[in-house]
Amino acid sequence: MQIAALTKRHSSDSACGANRTYDVAALNYPSFSVMFPAAGGTVKHTRTLTNVGPPGTYKVTAASAAAAGSTPITVDVEPKTLSFSKAGEKQTYTVSFTAGGMPSGTNGFGRLVWSGDRHVVASPIAATWT
Repeated sequence: MQIAALTKRHSSDSACGANRTYDVAALNYPSFSVMFPAAGGTVKHTRTLTNVGPPGTYKVTAASAAAAGSTPITVDVEPKTLSFSKAGEKQTYTVSFTAGGMPSGTNGFGRLVWSGDRHVVASPIAATWT
C-alpha cells in the first residue's frame, strides 16, 4: 500500500511479489519520507549514491525536520563523509531519524545536504506521525 501511494499506482498494477514485504524506507529515492508511530521512535533509511562526476569528497549536514510545536527530529548520518575516487563509484550511507511522540497527523520537514568542493546535493525530508 505504501509503494502504491508513493508511486500513485494501484497495487493491482504493480509487479510486487505477494510473498515479499516492501517499505517506502527501502526505496533508493533522493528524498526521505519518514513515518513515525504516534509514540515516536527511530526510523532508519539506507541510500546508495553514484558519483556522476570527477573524484570528490562530500560532507553531510542536516537541517532538522521539526514538527510544529514539538522538539526537533534528530538526524544522524553514517558515515558523515563520502569520498569518491572515480565516476560511477557507489557509496552507501544510513540516516537515523529520531523523534518523540506527537499526535497522529503531525508533520515535520527538513533537508539533508551533501557538500563538496564543486557541488551541493540536497535531499528533502518529510516526516509524519501515524
